[in-house]
Amino acid sequence: MAYACDICSKGKQYGHNVPFSLKKTNKVWKPNLQRQRISIGSNRIQVKICTAYRRDSGETLTEFPADLSLLEGSEAVYETVPGWQTSTAGVRDFSMLPAAAQRYVTRLSELVGCEIGIVSTGPERNATILRSQSAVASWFD
Repeated sequence: MAYACDICSKGKQYGHNVPFSLKKTNKVWKPNLQRQRISIGSNRIQVKICTAYRRDSGETLTEFPADLSLLEGSEAVYETVPGWQTSTAGVRDFSMLPAAAQRYVTRLSELVGCEIGIVSTGPERNATILRSQSAVASWFD
């Protein structure tokens, strides 16, 4: 006889609509950095990038934990990169960005393991750089 819940009398559920799971998944979740706003670095001498979390026990977490209780008592580990003193507002071409801003975007891409195809340089919709070598660029052709 098929298993049924004593409370709601539902049978076993399969597929993507299972409301919970007691098993851990082997799936590795990669961040999807399609839009990165870089105007935050304008007029800053240094920009910090959080690369890990150091726990009280000395253990270093290099990925953001699913269990937030692991962050209790943890200290963020930052990598400091040079900032840029010029405004990036209105820049529409990646090569026209300050060299430090280009290195910042490249370093973020290296750290997360995926390309950054769209970079925002301001709050307006047209203040966007679409990197021509990225996979995202083919979506807009």
